[in-house]
Amino acid sequence: MDIIPFFVYLKGEIMLTLLITTSTKLASLSLYENDVMLGNININVKKTHSTYIVDELMSLFTFTNKKLSDVTDVVISIGPGSFTGVRISSALIKGIFAERKDVNIYTVNELDALAYQGYNIYKDKLIAIIDSNKEKVYAGIYEKCKLVGERFKSNMDEIICLVLNKGYKLIGDGAITYRKKIEDNNIKLELSDNFLRLNSCIFYDMLKDGFLEKVDLLNLVPDYLEKSQAEKEKDGIK
Repeated sequence: MDIIPFFVYLKGEIMLTLLITTSTKLASLSLYENDVMLGNININVKKTHSTYIVDELMSLFTFTNKKLSDVTDVVISIGPGSFTGVRISSALIKGIFAERKDVNIYTVNELDALAYQGYNIYKDKLIAIIDSNKEKVYAGIYEKCKLVGERFKSNMDEIICLVLNKGYKLIGDGAITYRKKIEDNNIKLELSDNFLRLNSCIFYDMLKDGFLEKVDLLNLVPDYLEKSQAEKEKDGIK
């Protein structure tokens, strides 16, 4: 089935699209004017993104000589990933565009984006994995960019068994964090860290290809894929 492009430019129309993710250790921001990438900033650090994300956002617009008021479309990752990281980008976008009724807001699941990026590289079935610490990962199994079953939380031993038994490829920062364990199990990671990590630029391709849906800013809800530690403790879950 052919995918119909999600939007078509009218003659003379300028569309400025901001794309952002802070769901993992990598914060990625991109700015596109129609189909031209004006800027892309990627920061991979252990510090909380809240300490610098506003500065990086302002730098993106300074470098590209554009204004936040020029933005017509926003694509934001809603997770899964770090609970704090997922909330940071959501709060930032809500704060900036709360009074802008003319801005289109689109959400993307981080695992789906990894699968889209991975399929364009591998052209094969794959498992997208996002590190959740202590050899736990958020995961999704994909065939031709389509999610098989549901997204889930797992551990690396289970993921490794799936790869060995089913021949899945791996993509995501979970593959970077646990590269040694993966390769010790005779699984060769064919991609470098640069291609295993997600770049927000891929969101723009997903938007063009019609993979994303528009949401109301008030309904911008993170997809944590599990309860927070505070919620677990409240429910008596270890």
